[in-house]
Amino acid sequence: MVLPANIKPVIWGIAPVNMAGWALCGFYLALMPSLSAGIMASEAAWQDGLLIFLLPFVGGIAAVTLRHRQAVTNVRVSCISMIIGLSMIVLGAWWHQAVWLLLGGIASGVGFGAGFLGTKKAMLARAPASQRSGVIALFYLLSYLPFSLPVILAGMGSQYAGLTSTTVGFSLLLGALCLWVLYRSRTS
Repeated sequence: MVLPANIKPVIWGIAPVNMAGWALCGFYLALMPSLSAGIMASEAAWQDGLLIFLLPFVGGIAAVTLRHRQAVTNVRVSCISMIIGLSMIVLGAWWHQAVWLLLGGIASGVGFGAGFLGTKKAMLARAPASQRSGVIALFYLLSYLPFSLPVILAGMGSQYAGLTSTTVGFSLLLGALCLWVLYRSRTS
């Protein structure tokens, strides 16, 4: 598979926000139930389900709502929403407050949907029709790898550093990626 040369700036400059969104979704599925159970001191499955449900649900609503916006606008919305959401998740983990985890999931969900849409639009806009299948395959590879690999490392890290510290570190790493993409989107 040969990719068009003009796709590389999108991969390095924009795709990390989509990757951060997918990594956060994986984190929510894998580790958020344990984190929320420790914070809420409850084993009610509906509470974990609500936290896990909100992020992709709000992401879907954001993607539908923002579908007519330009790719760069979606990317910027994504970066800002993810940074706000990740900050709330850090506060929720640090202060042991479930409401911050809930609000963080909602804000990050907007970022997830906008980042997915913005990255996909930016990549497909630069691909000639004859190479779109390869570009979309790369897009999904760049989406699904962060959905699993960083979360496996976070799960292993939580055994040594604890779940709260792992959540804070994971969120800070994803927030740094989003800041970098936001900076790149303003200078390009």
